[in-house]
Formats: sequence, C-alpha cells, structure tokens
Amino acid sequence: MTELVGYGLLEPGSRRRIANYVYEYLVGENMSIVRRLRGEEVETSINVVATFKTRLYVVPAPPILIPQKFTNYIMLRLSKPLAVFPKTSRSLYTVLRVNVALVAASNGQNLVLDAISLGKQRYALYGQPDRGLIAAYQFVRLLDYRPACDWQAVLNIRVVNNIGSPVKLERIVVPAYLVKFYYCGAKVVTSPVKVTIVSRDVAQVEGVKWQPPKGYVEAPRLATAPSLATRFLMEYGL
Repeated sequence: MTELVGYGLLEPGSRRRIANYVYEYLVGENMSIVRRLRGEEVETSINVVATFKTRLYVVPAPPILIPQKFTNYIMLRLSKPLAVFPKTSRSLYTVLRVNVALVAASNGQNLVLDAISLGKQRYALYGQPDRGLIAAYQFVRLLDYRPACDWQAVLNIRVVNNIGSPVKLERIVVPAYLVKFYYCGAKVVTSPVKVTIVSRDVAQVEGVKWQPPKGYVEAPRLATAPSLATRFLMEYGL
C-alpha cells in the first residue's frame, strides 16, 4: 500500500501520514473502510460507501472540531502582554495548533468524517457568562519573524493602534470563518488577520486578502460564517 507524508488527497488503497497518525483507505467490493492508526493501534474505523465523484482529504482545519464543533471562535492568550503604542502598527507571527480533519468532498459539499487535535484541546469563555462566547483556547507566543514548523499553522497577525493612547493586548479572539488554511505537504499557513485597536478595551478583528505561497492548496472551509460577516468586534476586553 502506497504511503504518502503530508496533508492532501487520500486515494483508495493508500495511506497518508500526518505527524504520529496514519489514515489508510482500504477498498472493499461494496463498502470501503478508512482507519486512523497511531503506531500499530487502530484508533478509529469508518465504513465508507462512496461514488466515483467522492474524494477523501486529510487536511488542516481550525481547532474547533474536537470533541465536536460548537463554536466558531479561537481565543489566543498571549504568553506575554503586547504593549502597543499610539498610532503604531506591527506585523507579527504565531503558531496556531490545528485540528486534522478527514473530509469527504462531493458535489461542492464537505463532510467531516473524523477529526483529531495535534495538541491539547481547551475551551474558555470570552466575556461575561450571560453574554459572552465560548472559544477554543490556545496559549501562544508572538514572534517578529515567520517561524518554521511542520503540521501546525503559521498565522500572521497585523496589529494596528488607531487611538491616541497606549494599549496592553493580552488576548486575541479570531473568528475561524475569517481565516483560510493552506497546505503544502507538512507545511501549513493561514491567511492573515488584522487586529485594529479602536478603544482601550475594544478591538476589531478582520481577515486580510492575501495570496498563499506558490504550491500551497486551500483546505476546505469548515467554519460556519454568519451571513455577510467580514469582521468581529472584541468588545469584552483585550
């Protein structure tokens, strides 16, 4: 059985290795089986009845699918607060831990058959219990250079302070539907996000139009966007 390394199409009769996991596609006469293995252990097995138009992909996905999808938001807690002085802007980077998704694509529709996390999956409340929102939670380090990593995603964050006073930024809430994921083998990048500080306690987060590096493929979009949503207001504190 052919084994490929990196994200991409899972062909019938092949295996695809992602970090410490392997997905394999076993073809039967009337029904096929897709298995996820870690080492020699079979962690999950899925029966598949597919047509010739159905394609299975193993792709990087926003970290909102484990144990099941119930939020579209990711809260990045900064390892060190970022002091942003008046009328300044910076382009920074961080590593976003992804979910790995097995996706069935057919007739323009995507169905998540399986998902795993490459790190510990946590959730936290942003805002007050009666009017806040639940977000996937990650503790991240901001960097002033583009990091090199495999399997996880490199996220570019552009911070702009438009007000006349300094601000301390301790967290960033990113709507997953504003971020596109791209992969090339084991490498993953996302489209950038822009964080514009509009008051001492409020910031606006939006996606940025961007062309991925040559050779990168866009992963299926698995986050659900509200109608016409193009930005998000962080109104419960920075």
